[in-house]
Amino acid sequence: DNLFVFIVIFDYFKVTGERQSQVLNYGVAGAVILRFLFVYMGAQLLQRFDFLILLFAAILVYASYQGLAKSDDDDDEDDSIEDGAIYKTLTKMVEISPRLDGDNFFTEVSGRWVATPLFLCLLVIEFSDIVFATDSVPAVLGTTQ
Repeated sequence: DNLFVFIVIFDYFKVTGERQSQVLNYGVAGAVILRFLFVYMGAQLLQRFDFLILLFAAILVYASYQGLAKSDDDDDEDDSIEDGAIYKTLTKMVEISPRLDGDNFFTEVSGRWVATPLFLCLLVIEFSDIVFATDSVPAVLGTTQ
């Protein structure tokens, strides 16, 4: 399921070929670090607060329900990047160039360094991994307890 989501993200941001592998390399490194931190923090929390296993179980049940109940009619292919909530939120924190600049995550525009849509794509890939970790980490912790 991660691969399908990555393909949709790349298609949305119009990222092709070599750029995809560059984003995925950074994305995999970030995913390894984030999963390690989530499992470590989750194990520490479970060691101190046994009842949290019920919260983790609730997250798994909710994620399962969402997966079964989701409709296929939620297709937003015609939306532009600039219309997305993630783009609007990030532009409040970081200035983003409307154009890609090769395989650079940042580019210089009018004497200032700004993020490119490739960097935005990387952030969305990392965010999607956090979303995936919300159900995979409780599953790992639940089976080992």
